[in-house]
Amino acid sequence: LGAERLGIFILDEPTVHLDPENRSRLSHLFTSLAQTINQVLVITHDEELFTGTDAHVYKFSRNTGEPTRVVELSQ
Repeated sequence: LGAERLGIFILDEPTVHLDPENRSRLSHLFTSLAQTINQVLVITHDEELFTGTDAHVYKFSRNTGEPTRVVELSQ
């Protein structure tokens, strides 16, 4: 099933082994995807990936309870 049909696009660690130029291109791609697909879910350790965007960023920590919304990254 396609991402457009399901309304969600999921990426797991998409910035691994990318140089800064391609990380930037990927960040712009996320913005484009978010305009055509209802939800884009990115699982990453790269906390800087969404700095300066309007993305909703949540931080999960292993075995420490509920996730926290990291507002300062997504403003």
